[in-house]
Amino acid sequence: MHPIRAIMNEWRALKESPGGARFNTRFDAHQGRSFIIRLVLSTIGAVFVLAGLLMLVFPGPGLLFILLGLSLGSLVFRPMARLLDACERLGLWAWRKVPERLRASRTVRVSFVICGLLGAAAAAIAGLWFAKTYVLPLIN
Repeated sequence: MHPIRAIMNEWRALKESPGGARFNTRFDAHQGRSFIIRLVLSTIGAVFVLAGLLMLVFPGPGLLFILLGLSLGSLVFRPMARLLDACERLGLWAWRKVPERLRASRTVRVSFVICGLLGAAAAAIAGLWFAKTYVLPLIN
C-alpha cells in the first residue's frame, strides 16, 4: 500500500472511532506490530514532543508537534492512550458546556468584553511606548 494511502486510512479510522476511546482503540489495533516498529514510533513521538517543547519557546507550531508526538506515543503506551482519551472527553465536555454557561450569564459576557477592551488598551499603550522608546530615536 502506498504510504500516503496508509496515512489517509489511519486518519479515517481515527475519525470514525468513538469519541473518548479513540486512542485506546488505536493502541489495541497496533499491538500486533513488531518491536522495531513500536520502538521507532515511540522514538519519533518523543522527538516530536521535545521539538514541540522547544517550539513553545522558539518560533514554530509547538502545540501541534506536542500533540502529534503524544498521538504517536499512544500507539505504543496504553497510559498515554488513556490520558489522551481523558483529555478528549474533557475537551468535548468543555466544548458543550462553556457556550451554554456563556449564554446563561450576562455577567460573564460583560466581564469578557471588559477584559478584551482592557487587553486591547494595554496592547495599544505598550505599542506606543515601544514606538516612542525604540523607533522614534532611530528616525530622528
